[in-house]
Amino acid sequence: PRGGPPPGTIRVNAGGPAYVDSQSNSWSADCCNDGGMTYANAVPIAGTSDPALYQSQRWNAGPFTYTFSGLAAGSYQVTLKFAEIAYLGPGQRQFNVAINGTQVLTNFDIAAQVGFNTALDRTFNVTVGSAGQIAIAFTRGAADNPIVNAIQITPPTSPPPPPGTI
Repeated sequence: PRGGPPPGTIRVNAGGPAYVDSQSNSWSADCCNDGGMTYANAVPIAGTSDPALYQSQRWNAGPFTYTFSGLAAGSYQVTLKFAEIAYLGPGQRQFNVAINGTQVLTNFDIAAQVGFNTALDRTFNVTVGSAGQIAIAFTRGAADNPIVNAIQITPPTSPPPPPGTI
């Protein structure tokens, strides 16, 4: 049988246009956000086969949020994709991220971890309740403005059927 993304996978190219990645996955243009501005820089990005996902971003001097609604209850994986493309050195950009009200990153500093123009992904397990929503809030931490380059949300994959079943 042919593989493909699990039903309900959400992919957003934050601050950028629609994109098809090296695995043939479709990413929507930036959407589903409240607040912030966009920035893009056509720099080469290390550590990824899909640099286009890291060459645009949403940022804001204050908080901004991405909200995804209409999700089935259950466990999801949320992958946030980051790259420091504005050349703020270690310690110069530190921000916080909360998912559905739970802080998952505190004073997150991309440049201190991987330097400039390098992909850095962080994945979190998130439980969606009856409200059917994932809200990802980006806020200022110890220094400068929060950013995000891309967001992927994948629902749980169902286990294969036991042998002998159709």
